[in-house]
Amino acid sequence: MGIYLLAVVGWSFYVRKWITARWWRVIHTLSFVVFLLVIAHAIGSGTDSTGTWAIALYWTSVGSLLFLTVYRVLLRRFMRASNNRLSRA
Repeated sequence: MGIYLLAVVGWSFYVRKWITARWWRVIHTLSFVVFLLVIAHAIGSGTDSTGTWAIALYWTSVGSLLFLTVYRVLLRRFMRASNNRLSRA
């Protein structure tokens, strides 16, 4: 399933000028689903999943994604609040 979603995300780069910005965002939000499916697959069926290096890789990958996602959401909220304050002045 994950490979099909990854194909849709990759395909969207080629059809970007023919789709709306909303669909672009929806498709690229699928990237998170693809990532979670890949991690679940790696943990569940990877032959090296119990190795220390594999566990460290999984935690690093998930932690990085989580940190950067939270950072982006907070930055966007901060910028909106900042723009609202500037427009009122």
